Amino acid sequence: MATTNVLSARNDVDHAAERKPAESEAARLLIAVRNLAPELAARAEEIEAGRRVPGDIVNTLRRIGIYRMLVPRSHGGLELSVPDVVPVLEALSAAESSVGWVAMIGVTSQIMGTRAPEATYDRVYADGPDAVVVGVGTPAGRAEQIEGGYRINGRWPFASGCQNAQWIVGHFMVCKDGEPVMSGDRPLSRFVMLPAERWTIDETWRASGLTGSGSHHVILKDVEVTEASTFDPLHGASCVPGPFESVVTPFIAIFHAAVAVGIASGAVADLAAIAGAGRRQLSARSAPNCAPRGRCWRFRPQSAGAARSRARWTARPISPRASNAAPGFTRPAATSSAAATRWAARAWC
Repeated sequence: MATTNVLSARNDVDHAAERKPAESEAARLLIAVRNLAPELAARAEEIEAGRRVPGDIVNTLRRIGIYRMLVPRSHGGLELSVPDVVPVLEALSAAESSVGWVAMIGVTSQIMGTRAPEATYDRVYADGPDAVVVGVGTPAGRAEQIEGGYRINGRWPFASGCQNAQWIVGHFMVCKDGEPVMSGDRPLSRFVMLPAERWTIDETWRASGLTGSGSHHVILKDVEVTEASTFDPLHGASCVPGPFESVVTPFIAIFHAAVAVGIASGAVADLAAIAGAGRRQLSARSAPNCAPRGRCWRFRPQSAGAARSRARWTARPISPRASNAAPGFTRPAATSSAAATRWAARAWC
């Protein structure tokens, strides 16, 4: 009994010793992201106008360690815990929503990728731990069974960050003679991870929210792969021993929630900054704020599509009859998620 207690205590000490470097790296990452936040916010309009996160920003995220957070130490990664990663994603999303979203997709792909075949996983990180991997969980592909593998065709939506990716993951349904193959009471599906150059990007992303995420369609046409190169991240075993052997699917929702909380906290911070600027109610129609012919001046963002613009406002005349929301207030035609939150708050303040 005493021996068991001693061994247990030693294991606890060893675990604590292993956690200290990880905690230090997590703190360093969070500081780096907070230092980067003003630059990301200042480039919000550029990101939305380009409908993607610029490559230099992705390279900066790689340099500071975002794309190695959940890569195991065996492959040069930081092997952080989920509680370490969540504040980093929140801080990125508060600074610029699309950047936070694309980083989250990369982090999610890191843990889902541990279910890939060991040979594939080793290829992904052969040149270092900062590989940019993105994936689509929707089973939008169909793969016909052929000798030794599959012939895959498909067009996958919402491949966020695909233009900066080095590897892309797709989910497909397995078919035989055009009909789905059943596994028990459900259709059989698999995932495949392939170098980005084997995919075709169809630039379809023109949404008003998360405009800069570059969530285009990706396409495979008659691509043949071996059975051994496919995997099942939902039910398969990890190719990496240690913490990554645990079930990974519950963490996907946690990472999505971190982005949502970050965007919301950024919007609230913007609203607080506006409220603290000393301006009176924006919808008041009293001279000298009102112009002739019933046109009232309202403070509006210079770019309604900016995801995280920092309190840059211009006064523009708008017609009271042009609005179907709050009296005398016109909603921007196209706006990002965070900007929409700010619009709603201003409309009713």
